[in-house]
Amino acid sequence: MDTTQNEILISQYKRPSWHFVLGGLLYIASIGVASYAFYMLYTAPEDYSYEKDLGGNLTIALLLFVAGLGSSIVRTRYLNLEKEKLHTEFRLWFLKIDTQSSMPELKYVSVFKNEGAEIYEVNLWYEGNHHFNVDYFDKADPAFEYAKEFSEKLNLKVLDATIKGNSKWI
Repeated sequence: MDTTQNEILISQYKRPSWHFVLGGLLYIASIGVASYAFYMLYTAPEDYSYEKDLGGNLTIALLLFVAGLGSSIVRTRYLNLEKEKLHTEFRLWFLKIDTQSSMPELKYVSVFKNEGAEIYEVNLWYEGNHHFNVDYFDKADPAFEYAKEFSEKLNLKVLDATIKGNSKWI
């Protein structure tokens, strides 16, 4: 469990490297489409009205760029216990944007077995039926050890939800 100056890492999406490759290809495609649009604007024959096509090509370039962002941005969340704030960090290569909001009312930590992916998820539940996916494990024992350590840090209960319909508090 990563902790830095009273901050507890609660959620970090670990993107596979092919997401970054895909994002780079989408950025290149968006630059190519935008360049083509402006090139055609200045080189089109005088009798051809290219302005209609310019908007469509720039829209495609913008959509490709936004899809590239979706493939490249990494979001990390921390709970700052001292300031009672939820700290969210968005990173895109060397660019970083930080946001802070008030910390939600934390309820409990659960260990859940995801049957489809054959993994154990450790989730932090807050305010009603909302949760953060804290971490994933291949086996139950490390998931429960992590959940217990994590819940002690936050002074919360642990719920064993590995068997569907038979949840129990630990």
